[in-house]
Amino acid sequence: KTLVPSANMASGLQARLVYEGQEIGEETGGMDLEVNPLTGPIPVETEDFVGRLLLLQRPDPEPEEWTYKELFRGKLRNVQFRLQGRFKTEPGKEMFMSIQAPREVLLDSIRKKAASLSLNFINKMVQRTGGELNYNVDWKKFPDSDILQPHLTMPLCSLDVLIQTPHGEEPPSLTTPMERVPQAVKKAVSFNSTDTYTIMWWSKYVDLFRWRRINFPLGLNGTLEPYLGREVHVCIFRLPLEDELKAMEADGLPPPNDPLYESQKLTYLRLKVSHSALTEEEFEECVDWDEVEEDLDWDASAREKGA
Repeated sequence: KTLVPSANMASGLQARLVYEGQEIGEETGGMDLEVNPLTGPIPVETEDFVGRLLLLQRPDPEPEEWTYKELFRGKLRNVQFRLQGRFKTEPGKEMFMSIQAPREVLLDSIRKKAASLSLNFINKMVQRTGGELNYNVDWKKFPDSDILQPHLTMPLCSLDVLIQTPHGEEPPSLTTPMERVPQAVKKAVSFNSTDTYTIMWWSKYVDLFRWRRINFPLGLNGTLEPYLGREVHVCIFRLPLEDELKAMEADGLPPPNDPLYESQKLTYLRLKVSHSALTEEEFEECVDWDEVEEDLDWDASAREKGA
């Protein structure tokens, strides 16, 4: 098979596992990761998680044969995030994945409209498959230094694959082709610190090599830079447990500004994805906002066919 070179070297795309400090946004170290690694899934470990990870981007043009061809064959998937491992500390009842902008980017009214419509479009499709999604376009900072970043957040049961493998049993391979797991099966997953969890998310709407939105309706395709800058974070996290909230209240701490503010998250894994190359034009064509809003009412499940 053709071995596609690491995307890190080929396109200005960079990925890094971040080790977090005690303060919001503090980094205490990390390790660089390859995109489309030639050697297979990469071992990763943080204070609260241990396992293996794959971040894959479909090459364009795509070779007839390459390392991860079978994971994309016959699908519209363009980027895939595949994670497998064990939580080292008790995760609680519900875990989340977020894609968020770690730096403030000022959006004018047109860009804010485009961002809201794009995320609303994705939200409709997630809901059509029985999932849940929460998103925010604005950067919000409070006097206590707490931050709500622009984000797209889903419970792990709303991702494409969530599989729980009991301790002592063999989990599925991260490099095997997978279909979306039924929502009822994913919702039946319970989290603990002994079993192995296989977590996968894929999308046909992002091209990391070119740092662009793709396959959106009616002119919403274009560069990501005006909305996200040149960096996004992919995070696996949980929110405070009930006893932790009671302890905060007993200590006289004020209630959180928002459940998804950074101070409320216990992050098990943070993947920093950035791009150093120059990006292209913002919009592919003139956008008719009324047409775009009408297009959001199309059958999203039909648009997702083959994903």
